[in-house]
Amino acid sequence: MTADQKLLLENLLDRLDADAESQHPLFRGIVSDKEREALRSLLTEPAAVPRPLGPSPKPLPEPVDEPTPEPADQPIETGEEGEPDSSIKLNTKALDYQASPAPEWTLCLDFGTAKSKAFAATDDEEDPDLLPLPIGKADGDIDGSVHEVSSSVWIDDDGLLFMGSEAVNRGFDYGNPTRQRLDSLKLHLELDYTQLERVLPQKIDPTSTLTYLDAIFAHLAYLTDLATTELESAQGVKARYVRRRFTLPWWEKERRIRAGKLLATGLARAQLLADTFHGRWHRGIPVDEIKRILRDAAEHDEQLRWMVLSEPDGGVLEALAAASARVWSDSSARDIMVVVDVGAGTTDISVFWVVQRTPNDDQAQPAGGLNSFHRAWPIEPCGTAIMEAGNALDRLLVAELIKRANLGDNWVLRQHVTNNLFRERVSRLKEILFETGEITKVLASNHTVKLTRAEFINSENVKKFEQRIVDEIDKLLGGVHESWERAPGRGLTFVLTGGGCYLPMIQNLANKRWKIGNREKMCRLAIAVPTTVKERFGPDFHREYPRLTVAMGGALRMLLDERDSMVEWPGDAPVHRLESTGKIWS
Repeated sequence: MTADQKLLLENLLDRLDADAESQHPLFRGIVSDKEREALRSLLTEPAAVPRPLGPSPKPLPEPVDEPTPEPADQPIETGEEGEPDSSIKLNTKALDYQASPAPEWTLCLDFGTAKSKAFAATDDEEDPDLLPLPIGKADGDIDGSVHEVSSSVWIDDDGLLFMGSEAVNRGFDYGNPTRQRLDSLKLHLELDYTQLERVLPQKIDPTSTLTYLDAIFAHLAYLTDLATTELESAQGVKARYVRRRFTLPWWEKERRIRAGKLLATGLARAQLLADTFHGRWHRGIPVDEIKRILRDAAEHDEQLRWMVLSEPDGGVLEALAAASARVWSDSSARDIMVVVDVGAGTTDISVFWVVQRTPNDDQAQPAGGLNSFHRAWPIEPCGTAIMEAGNALDRLLVAELIKRANLGDNWVLRQHVTNNLFRERVSRLKEILFETGEITKVLASNHTVKLTRAEFINSENVKKFEQRIVDEIDKLLGGVHESWERAPGRGLTFVLTGGGCYLPMIQNLANKRWKIGNREKMCRLAIAVPTTVKERFGPDFHREYPRLTVAMGGALRMLLDERDSMVEWPGDAPVHRLESTGKIWS
């Protein structure tokens, strides 16, 4: 150790010692007493050859004979909780199938930024069977959601990996704010492959074993296990290995295709991991096992390619999936419609034309002889997505709370308070603020701050947040061909979906003035839960429906597809004669 290095270390220890002896120590949660003693021991060590940072490599385990795996419905169990079983072997039961044993069913996995959902439906065009999957209940969701699972990963100090609610709870209870969960997994799909193959930082994975892509694929396996287990137990399905789709935001084409290839690969491998680790997730899976089983599963990608539907290319667009669910369920639709799907990571917007005809419309009888039907077409430029959503609002709330605490320019303290707010799930604090109108919060710095809903909504940065969404919708509608200003119907209908659909600034969108071409359109807000949905499903589904529309629409056979989009309004031509392949719902 040089003289300068020694001086810097001595000064750091002096400050840490003084803080530890104060009445309200701020940094003991960051640097423990034992860690301070370890740092102090360096002052007495003789100079030595620099050593690499991080843990020493573990000795390779002795080779063992691996047993034949049990079937998926009889998961392999380990003896004691938390003890890794080095004999675990890839469960290959899924490889017995070359096609779905329940071909009429399609599963949609909505891999969400904050929470993930799943839904299944039959391919009956006229009257599909619809099956909400209560994966949140199976997960024991921390918020009590029936159909949603937290997209979170936690790796403990012993190298055990946990998912969903267990990951959230363990991260919350850990106590040391320097350790982090891996949240918002979906956003990492925006990274290129080189970045995804980086090893997770030690604050997330103390063993330095898993990469970002490993963590994403492991979460997909957990989501797959929850969803297919529910399918296997459902009357009318009784099958685990059904075809499946996934959804993606309206990213630019190149990014969507790249992310789509990763998800298609990940979901195929996920079924093998789901079978292998079935029944063990809540006890934690050793990261070494995850790494090894992922490697083994990769050898079977081609054999499971049939399982993940490749159409449409690059996955199902979330905004069009949400629109498909609404068109199917809203029998009174006859408008230009704008879907605004407000998630955690992105706000997806789509615009499309819905035509409802009845037997009284002489020109509108379709060739198939249906008595009444819906047909819908995306309108060019179809849709877009922006990074202004729930997560952005969470960051603004944290900034507002820190501002009110007057923490000054103490960067370390500000970062400590920030990390603690996110670890304690500021998203839930935001929900309380909008539900009750006011919050009082004791920060990690021991400052107590208060904030009202009106103060937050009217703050400068939240106003900018709202304006960016308004500008994006205005830009999308401004790109629509002017001929659509003559389209008949009641005007412009806004359909709000996603976890952020009840935010006041989102609800207010239908009260603004919007133009198609040179004409202002009369606007209305579609009802939150369509009558058809209320009649088919129970109150748990009604409550969560706005957040489940993407998964529901993605499971339907008749999906809105951007390849069917229309540029100009076709005038008064009979709908069934249009050259477009617009989708039909009877």
